[in-house]
Amino acid sequence: MAAAERLPCASRVDRKTVARYVAAAKQCGLKPGDEDGILTAEVVGAVAQRVPVGAPVQTGSGHALCVEHSKKLLEWRKFACVTG
Repeated sequence: MAAAERLPCASRVDRKTVARYVAAAKQCGLKPGDEDGILTAEVVGAVAQRVPVGAPVQTGSGHALCVEHSKKLLEWRKFACVTG
């Protein structure tokens, strides 16, 4: 498994967020295997500026179904909490 694939697990950050930061780092000229000292405050700042704050959340069909049936899901949850 490549380091970029391990980042979401190691950092507890969503894989899409990791992908945005990796893409921004590549745009700034960083690449796997660069020496440790290359990450200066300026480089980190340049990468961070390329990643949009509050990047749009992309949801799929599963989320749409949950929204569509949210009233019923809340009823089921309430019932499950009462009946244990």
